[in-house]
Amino acid sequence: MALLPRNYGAMICNGPFNGGTGLDLREAKSNVVDFCTSVAQANVGIDANQTATYKTSRGDSDMSVSITYSSTCEADAVYTIDINTCEQTFYRILEECDSHVKGNLGHFGGNVTNDCGVYDISTEIKEIVRCGGNPYNDPMDLYTSAIDDAIYEYCNKSLMLSSSFENNDKFFQSVPPGKSYHNYVSSSLLVRIMTQFSDQGQEDCAVTADFNTKGEECRRKLSALRDQCGVQGGGLSENGKNGCVLWTMWGQHLR
Repeated sequence: MALLPRNYGAMICNGPFNGGTGLDLREAKSNVVDFCTSVAQANVGIDANQTATYKTSRGDSDMSVSITYSSTCEADAVYTIDINTCEQTFYRILEECDSHVKGNLGHFGGNVTNDCGVYDISTEIKEIVRCGGNPYNDPMDLYTSAIDDAIYEYCNKSLMLSSSFENNDKFFQSVPPGKSYHNYVSSSLLVRIMTQFSDQGQEDCAVTADFNTKGEECRRKLSALRDQCGVQGGGLSENGKNGCVLWTMWGQHLR
């Protein structure tokens, strides 16, 4: 016995969660299209659910999507997934469960029941910030104006980070293709920012993919590092769509 979509239950929204950015609306909708295409015409029952988790390139969280069978429905029945209903239902969750933060982030998901299908979107934070640990000789505390200027300059540079880069002990006068870093000088302070592929103990990293570090995500990550670590600097470990990436910012004394 198959149950076709007819009506919705009440919407239950998640978040916003402290420390979490939520999802980017456009990226989340793209993931919804992929998921609904893959499960179209599948049956969901008591012991047969449809679930998937997506790494993201914007924000700090994984996106989990699922369609499960409602416990209030007949145990021997199934719910057949219609692709249009699937997309429309998940779009509704994303659009109605909007925390209205600045920009396209702030979508934490939620769940709604459509007849016997329970549609759910949830997020899980995957970024880790660790403060301190300055590895450079003559370490020096940062200060706010220098941090802000360094972030501005670095995040406006078009730098493509590549996992295939090989240093071969060469000296470079400028940032070579495949590397992403910036040195900002303010009086006797050198602000050193670097982005590199590194798992930092994170699990289930995606396959590394080349990406440009320029832009809003760069500013968000380094600003989070600034806000949480202050003058001592530190590192932000990302576990996203491009793989596990380490963003660091420390100060060094110039002599």
